[in-house]
Amino acid sequence: MKKTLLNLLAVIIVLTMGACGNQDQTEQKQAPEKQVSQSAEQKDKTVSIQIKNEKKLVTEKDIKIKEDEILMDLLKDNFSVKEEKGFITSIEGIHPKKGEENKYGWVYYVNGKMPNVGAADYKLKAGDEVRFEYQKYK
Repeated sequence: MKKTLLNLLAVIIVLTMGACGNQDQTEQKQAPEKQVSQSAEQKDKTVSIQIKNEKKLVTEKDIKIKEDEILMDLLKDNFSVKEEKGFITSIEGIHPKKGEENKYGWVYYVNGKMPNVGAADYKLKAGDEVRFEYQKYK
């Protein structure tokens, strides 16, 4: 009888230890997935902004955004920007030379397309890729 109880107790201990061991392995397997998910969430809350001078990259930043953040506000908070009457006249010191104000200017694209609104009215979405280009008007 004692032998049977000891065997039964040994089996219970082995099963309990085995279950705990599997639980640790399960948690270890799930941990990287949680890290990947958190990393993806952080990326989802950012936008990428490029500043180009006639196709040449001047600077690029990945910037965290708030919900419904306005592009112009984010631009002014992260770059040196000047504007007149709602138009961007200079970014990072790049502006038309005297007498060329009507020949060059700033345009912007979001995810490869030119929006139908100005930067002061554009609401950013997580993951947007924004490109400001200083270029000659056609």
